[in-house]
Amino acid sequence: MRSPLSPALGLVVVAALSACSPETTATADGSSPRPSPEPSAPAAASETPSPSPEYDEGTFEIECYYADSSSAEEFTDVGDAWEESDDIAGCSADYLGGDFTDKQDDAYEAAGYGNRHDLATLYELCAEPGGHVDTLGGTDGGLAPDQVEEFDGMLVLCPDHPQADAIREALDTARADAQLEEEGRKFDSGTFLVGDEIQPGTYYSEGRLDGCYWERTDSAGEIIDNNFISSGRRVQTTVAASDYSFHSRSCGTWRPVS
Repeated sequence: MRSPLSPALGLVVVAALSACSPETTATADGSSPRPSPEPSAPAAASETPSPSPEYDEGTFEIECYYADSSSAEEFTDVGDAWEESDDIAGCSADYLGGDFTDKQDDAYEAAGYGNRHDLATLYELCAEPGGHVDTLGGTDGGLAPDQVEEFDGMLVLCPDHPQADAIREALDTARADAQLEEEGRKFDSGTFLVGDEIQPGTYYSEGRLDGCYWERTDSAGEIIDNNFISSGRRVQTTVAASDYSFHSRSCGTWRPVS
């Protein structure tokens, strides 16, 4: 016969079995206990967007396009664009941010703009190293006052522009022409009253003159003198103080002989 286990030996066996079993949580209803769940990993923190760049002064980004292809290059310094003068066909500019400097404010005032973001136009003019003299060369027809102001602002912003001297000379001519026109000593085709709309004097016109006609008339409308130039490069006439009116067509712009 097997002898029953002694109470002391039974306690040892129970203790051993308890040591080998996984850790469980006791339940009140006697159901099988389940292991405690492992803690979940913390959620990854969301990425913080990079802040927009801050500019110490008013900054404009200039994009210039090349004549020989559709490619373009970006600049923030107009001087860098001048180094590409032979290849650049045109430029555009955008304001990036920052407070405007005294120089930028002076350029803005000289240009007569109504919005400081319009300074982008001056940066476009500054970045384009060529072509401005050709643009200003159209002063035969008169350069609008706001155009003169705009180029004034450009020269404030970039006084060292490659064509700065030629631009200043062209602007001086434009201002002189505007003064002559205001005084009635510069005029184009049309009929003008002498002493009222235009002043007496000797005038000339130069350029390609095809079919140029002019006439001087008295108060009765009778022709005092006239001429027709079928083709020529220069025409000159004298308007007398006693003339009533002067009329011309296809003769270009009349200016006083110095």
